[in-house]
Amino acid sequence: MPRSRPAPKSRPRSAAKRKPARRGKALRTSASKRAGGVDTSAWFAGKSFSFDWTSWHFPNWIKLLEPYRGRSLRVLEIGSWEGRSALFFLNHLPRARLTCIDSFEGGKEHRATPDSQAFLKRVEKWFDANTAPFKKRVEKIKAHSAPALAELGIRRRQFDVAYIDGSHVAADVYSDAVLT
Repeated sequence: MPRSRPAPKSRPRSAAKRKPARRGKALRTSASKRAGGVDTSAWFAGKSFSFDWTSWHFPNWIKLLEPYRGRSLRVLEIGSWEGRSALFFLNHLPRARLTCIDSFEGGKEHRATPDSQAFLKRVEKWFDANTAPFKKRVEKIKAHSAPALAELGIRRRQFDVAYIDGSHVAADVYSDAVLT
């Protein structure tokens, strides 16, 4: 009789240990984190975030992007939210220029709570404040991804790296990938 395998975990162990901030309150980051042998704590010190959805990816990103660290890259980020992943790219790739596309409207899951309007207004402000030290290297496009990507394509803009984390609806993600 074949042995059955345990069901795969839906998220990595580190994700299970994360604690969300209270809704609408900024989570100030100061804890020292080592990702792929890189201490990333200074990158996020004094920044405001509501939740850490991203940092558990950093060890993999560091390994994947290591050969490109010294290059002048054009990075496209679809779905920037409060800017944590943007800060990763800007810090880890010091010669990169980053184009961030986000509507800052959130998805259905973000608009379903009573305080969503006030919270969503803060998300864009946190993005702006968190990325302000890099304003010469960041282009923020406040728009839904499909029309923004179409416009970038018409202008023949090309990118070396694309990070797609906007809508989490399969058809939207596919569209973002095709248009990128």
